[in-house]
Amino acid sequence: MVQIGHISTGELWNVNKKRLLRYMRKFLPFLAVKETDKCIDMGEANPKMEYIKNELRINVTQVSDIDFNFGTLDKYYGSADVVFALEVLEHVQNPLWFMREMKRCLKNNGSIYVTLPSNPKWLWVDGHYFEIPRKHFEKWIVEPLGLRIVRHKKITNRNIWRGLLIGYRPLMRVLRGHAHWKSLVREILYFKFDVYEIKRKD
Repeated sequence: MVQIGHISTGELWNVNKKRLLRYMRKFLPFLAVKETDKCIDMGEANPKMEYIKNELRINVTQVSDIDFNFGTLDKYYGSADVVFALEVLEHVQNPLWFMREMKRCLKNNGSIYVTLPSNPKWLWVDGHYFEIPRKHFEKWIVEPLGLRIVRHKKITNRNIWRGLLIGYRPLMRVLRGHAHWKSLVREILYFKFDVYEIKRKD
């Protein structure tokens, strides 16, 4: 059983390259980031951020040495044009605090880019505190902090059709108790993400 909020580096970023490319073709056009922007990425270095850096030719400061639940980002306050939190918020026990800290890092017209899984509760990953739909994210986290969602996009990262017909190893892992049935169902059906660009209201 995975401890809630914690997933190992291998589990989190063991990315299928074809799936990563399919996801990035949908995600990359959403980003309005310039080469000259000062960018911060929350969490450890990962293949998605590496792809973004290479494609957009941007420099990104990686922030991974702070407790996002209660730690402060004071050394970055007012310094960033863009803050990325890609698949981070669902692992944070105190997302309101974390979003407030990211807001403090922004320059006046800066943007926060957040990606959040938003699957039905029965498909939530065991290591997530939540997978939240837009209406709850906006009501409980974004609006109370004086932020606004300026753009939103849904990305459904479906498996290719062959995944339904070929391969018995994922099923055998579930039957032998090495994996949970939810992981197999998520793999076969879909994995849905909400992507947001968030700015200050004022």
